Amino acid sequence: ETGYVVNGSAKAWVNLNGTGAIAIRDSLNVASLTDNGTGLYSANFTNSMGNTNYMANVSAVIPTNSVQTDVISLTVSGASFGVINGTATAIARADTFALYASTHGDLA
Repeated sequence: ETGYVVNGSAKAWVNLNGTGAIAIRDSLNVASLTDNGTGLYSANFTNSMGNTNYMANVSAVIPTNSVQTDVISLTVSGASFGVINGTATAIARADTFALYASTHGDLA
């Protein structure tokens, strides 16, 4: 049944470069990005989600270090994400050259 495919498909996703002037490498339903400071990003949707009860996934890459990601906020018009870089001596927000995020839920 096609309903499973439609309902299970990502409604927005983005592959972004989060260093320097942040940039979208490729995306679906992401109109623009906002750089909210070191290791903090927002994806602004082209088409809004139906409510704020959707699900978001995020992952990032920082070579040679342990990296953690977090979903900071979900609005109908976008989602905000963060990256935490962990080394042997410190844990702090950090920009990343590769961040991948997707959302699943209902569009407005």
